[in-house]
Amino acid sequence: HNDWAALQYDIRSSTDFADGLGLTRSEETEVRTQDAEASSPDSDGDGVVDFRDNCPNDPNPNQADDCEVIAVLIDIDPNHSPNILNLKSQGTLEVAVLGSATFDATRVNPKTVVLSGARATKCKVKDVNGDGVPDLLCDVRSLDLTLASDAVIAVLTGRTLDNRPIRGEDTIFVKKGP
Repeated sequence: HNDWAALQYDIRSSTDFADGLGLTRSEETEVRTQDAEASSPDSDGDGVVDFRDNCPNDPNPNQADDCEVIAVLIDIDPNHSPNILNLKSQGTLEVAVLGSATFDATRVNPKTVVLSGARATKCKVKDVNGDGVPDLLCDVRSLDLTLASDAVIAVLTGRTLDNRPIRGEDTIFVKKGP
């Protein structure tokens, strides 16, 4: 898969492109760690700046505490029941993070979605269960799944765009032959 095909560089629209000459900059463009920390806010008011906070939106001054994990509903192989995976298959398996009145699935960071050891290869927003609420539908490579037995609970983990952890489970039946 050509992951880089969608990149487009438009340097002519950048602010420092003019007649082939770039504008000179008198100061460093890289920020030192100490400066980044000093200018970082403390969004949750727990006394730890966001730059160093493992949960920037949840007060946890101890920092040894984990962020509260958001339980999400997932559906492996949406619109099919039961969920059956053929281990001989070399394709992809779909998994949906279901949105609801209390959870916005479009706020999940697709780059963080992992289903039982398999990272999502691509994700899209789609109402997969027809409830009028957008869901996040992701593909994972079947061969990347780490499933231990014939009927298992597959676990999806990830993070929201504001870095809060999510976790969901669904049952999957593993078929080992053709």
